[in-house]
Amino acid sequence: MLETLSNMTEAVVTFVIYNIPTACSLWWVVAIAIYSLKALSTKFDQMTSYGKLRPTHLLSTGVLSRKNSFLLFYFIGIVTIAAHVFIVDAYNKSTVVMYPTMVCLFLLHLTTRIFECTLVHKWSDEMVPLLSVIAGLGFYVFAGLTVTSSSMFIFIGEISEKGPAFYERHTPSDPLIAVIFIAARFLQFKHHQFLAQLRSDKTASKNGPKYRLPTRWMFTYFACPHYLCEMFLYYLIAFYVASTATKLMAAFVCLNLLSTSVKTANWYEETFKAKRYALVPGLL
Repeated sequence: MLETLSNMTEAVVTFVIYNIPTACSLWWVVAIAIYSLKALSTKFDQMTSYGKLRPTHLLSTGVLSRKNSFLLFYFIGIVTIAAHVFIVDAYNKSTVVMYPTMVCLFLLHLTTRIFECTLVHKWSDEMVPLLSVIAGLGFYVFAGLTVTSSSMFIFIGEISEKGPAFYERHTPSDPLIAVIFIAARFLQFKHHQFLAQLRSDKTASKNGPKYRLPTRWMFTYFACPHYLCEMFLYYLIAFYVASTATKLMAAFVCLNLLSTSVKTANWYEETFKAKRYALVPGLL
């Protein structure tokens, strides 16, 4: 009986492993559809906004502080990747070709973001609502699964017939990708650092020193260069491991951050009379 239970467990786990890429693709399609509702519902848009874009009366309503929520998101992403790797290694009996470069780089991204949240960022007293916490957790769980299932475990040859989402890949040089990824991540870190240096005490008013206009490096032209770096990182993932799931993940990240960048650019213009662009100087 124990042997039967063990075989059933292995069969279930194997089925899940092979279908994770499909589940990830479906998740990102649903996420894009739900996020698009922000354009149709002002109330939904306000409920899911944060920082300077969130209505003042909602800033104190929520279940977690922004700092703790983002620390939780990144931690869950790391745990998801580790659990996925462990389960595949423990239960998979097929031949596996591993390409861990992007998994390692994504783990680097998550761990350095924890460092930034702890030691660099200066946080407000804003609370994050339950809906946003759930959405953030879902994002990092499926981001971790998307990166690992698409780039680390590639089943080739005869085995690929069991899991069509896995494919034999042809990519540029791993060191080149690593250098580009780390350079973009460093650029993002520097702009996070610039923002932190601008922020004063937590009692500052919304239009006061807490939100002084950033002007260093790419902030001269762009409203949110740290978001541009984030979008670039996810599109680099999609370029490196061009699966359906990674492309949809990059599309969702772009939709999310680009819309926030546009709103931030408008807020800078209204508040400081300063022209900043969301994506392309002179166009958007």
